[in-house]
Amino acid sequence: MENCHEQLEKLINFFAKTQTSTQTFFVPDAETFKKSFWQETEKVKTAMNGKSLIAGTTGNLELMVHQHQAAIALWLDTIFDADIKKSSNCSGDLASFAIEELEKLLTYIYHRYEVYFNLDERLPEFSLKQFRLSLKGRLSKVRNHLVKECGNEALAELALLPLREFLGDSGHKKISYHFLFYCRRIEKALSTFCNETYSGKEFDDKPLIRLMVRMNYNNQETVDFIVGKIMSDIENTGSHEEKVNRLRFFLKEFKQLAERSDIAFRRSSESLQTQIVAWIMEELDYYTKGSLRPVQPLVTAGKAIAKEEKLHFSISAEVLAILIRASMENKVITNKYKTDVFDYMVNYVSTKQAEILSANSLSKKSYAAERRAKDVAIDTLHRLIKTIHEY
Repeated sequence: MENCHEQLEKLINFFAKTQTSTQTFFVPDAETFKKSFWQETEKVKTAMNGKSLIAGTTGNLELMVHQHQAAIALWLDTIFDADIKKSSNCSGDLASFAIEELEKLLTYIYHRYEVYFNLDERLPEFSLKQFRLSLKGRLSKVRNHLVKECGNEALAELALLPLREFLGDSGHKKISYHFLFYCRRIEKALSTFCNETYSGKEFDDKPLIRLMVRMNYNNQETVDFIVGKIMSDIENTGSHEEKVNRLRFFLKEFKQLAERSDIAFRRSSESLQTQIVAWIMEELDYYTKGSLRPVQPLVTAGKAIAKEEKLHFSISAEVLAILIRASMENKVITNKYKTDVFDYMVNYVSTKQAEILSANSLSKKSYAAERRAKDVAIDTLHRLIKTIHEY
């Protein structure tokens, strides 16, 4: 590492009893430890600022920031682990002091070199546990307020999904700085929402959905929930013209919602607003132009397809609907309209549970699928992948 790190690293190694060349390094008391630790963190700042003036290229600056960021994350974990195991040379008070100073240094680097900061870097274990502990005590209160405000427990749980994911087992998912910052914004936004009041008449879930669009909850569960609500509303609307007008209303509503473009629940997915608007436009296109498209015969010579002539699936209709939707969204099936695909499928397909399928039911199931059905769909794909590997 850089020379500016050497003394700071020796202090941390001394604290954690890490094997190092400490024969000539001696810290006589706690106050000297604190003074030395603070001085060395200040030296790191000075050295970084000096180097940034002569770094020359963006790549060099980025490398410098990433090296310091990774070193500090490692030191935080080292001190935290040593303090937890009670294997350090110093008291818990000094551990808290060292951790606080390192976090200040990391915060300084983030604000001073934000454009080069690696938000995808793993969060130090100490910072992760600290935030989890503080969040866990507040989550129940936030949930109770959300349910009270919107009266919809399912929607309240969706709003809390990022925070619950953060509280989950990090062994299965890397928690990054990006996700930490996102969760902090979400908690603040939900707390502000809970302190405000509104009166919902026609669409009581609208204020919380508006917040979720603004904070870009672009996870599949939220998309499915909103699409399911719109589909239910359309199904309960009378004539064809009324359905079209209702879809236009929803399109206008979602297009006008404010959205933060700098944050996202799922960084690799399109924004929640984009996904909802695209779905509404596709449905609107189907309802407004469907009658102009040439109608393809769904059965041969007007005859119904016999049971033995159909494709028989061992999976449920719900799982089949999920797979069809995923196939269309990934361009495996290239038909323009999902409704056409479902209309065709129900004539030629049966499942173990149902010989006769409904196109409308399949369409609804594809956007309002239960977690169990999604898991079965994923397991089915895994089995197919395994079989293909064996060919």
